Amino acid sequence: MAYIGAKPSDNFRVAPVKDSFTGDGSTTTFDLANIVPAGGENALQVFIDNVRQEPGSGKAYTLGVDGSGDLKRITFSAAPANSAAIYVITSFSNEAFKVFDTNGVELFLDADGDSSITADTDDQIDFKVANADQVKLTDGVLAPTTDSDVDLGTSSLYYKDAYIDSITTTGAINKNTSAWQAKSGTYTAVAGDRLIVDTSGGAFTITLPASPSLGDEVRFLDATASFDTNNLTIGRNSQKINGNAADLTVATESAGFSLVYYNSTYGWRYTEA
Repeated sequence: MAYIGAKPSDNFRVAPVKDSFTGDGSTTTFDLANIVPAGGENALQVFIDNVRQEPGSGKAYTLGVDGSGDLKRITFSAAPANSAAIYVITSFSNEAFKVFDTNGVELFLDADGDSSITADTDDQIDFKVANADQVKLTDGVLAPTTDSDVDLGTSSLYYKDAYIDSITTTGAINKNTSAWQAKSGTYTAVAGDRLIVDTSGGAFTITLPASPSLGDEVRFLDATASFDTNNLTIGRNSQKINGNAADLTVATESAGFSLVYYNSTYGWRYTEA
């Protein structure tokens, strides 16, 4: 939309936070309640008895980390006098909001306010979607809030790779494969393919995946009982088939079988479909 004058800023600002302390004539370090955002000393206004202090080495104060390594400790070059009123104003922009302590406040993310993130339980982050708790993150554990309630992926949206040390399950583990595909000409397969092959129009070659991994599988089925008259050739694509460094010719009518990859020594191994 049009504006008269300067366009309003796209950034939002959280209300500044004020920390108050009292000098005792000897203490030089004071820890703020919140981590100071990017910008460091430039995000602070430090006052002693209503006189603003200059930051920097050799000046009134420096900003550094506390005992936990958080950027929130102010160290004065000289101890503020006894009973001196010290206050610090910290400004938080949207760039700094990620380090702002929300202290368990629920952060709503969608238009109708029913999807959110909150951390109102110590050492736990809760994710809510459609006004229902879905997933929780604790130290070392990402788990559904309710048992057997959350799917990982869908029947049409798969994760690419999973690297898992071990699997414990109370039900069956199903290896999802592609839907059956009809092939009547040259084709390069991918792991998980299930191919209904029609060689009635002539012999042709289906090439196996180039860089297979342990357990990769490709299934074949003679769709028209034609493998005996028009052979199917399975191209090994640099890998062995049943330990042989040669392509596989399939000449058995109505054959149905799978090839499962083992390793570079034995290559693809034959198993009945």
